[in-house]
Amino acid sequence: MFYTNLYIYLRYDLSLMNKAHNISAMIGYNQENEKTETLSAYRKEYTFDLPTIDAGGTANWSNGGGEQEWAIQSLFGRLNYNFKERYLFEANMRYDGHHVFLRKTVGEYSRRSQVHGV
Repeated sequence: MFYTNLYIYLRYDLSLMNKAHNISAMIGYNQENEKTETLSAYRKEYTFDLPTIDAGGTANWSNGGGEQEWAIQSLFGRLNYNFKERYLFEANMRYDGHHVFLRKTVGEYSRRSQVHGV
């Protein structure tokens, strides 16, 4: 099994005019990937004692294997603004893309914004 995870996050804060206007921005990126490979084999009824899988007869044998892989990428962000710590505006964004099958990529984008006042 082989697994990787990359996560990047950046935030910036800014205050203007004696901290009356406060702005905060954040952006991030996440990427994950996992790959698993399997292999199995056996033979029965050897005519002699030899621990090699291909030395036996063709009766009573089996082999198999497989591979599985998945990946996801995400981009996300947030923008905040407040005036004198009393009124708040917040906007969020996120994009998720995942790789389910080879040559097929699926993605989803979502956004949300809010305004609050005290």
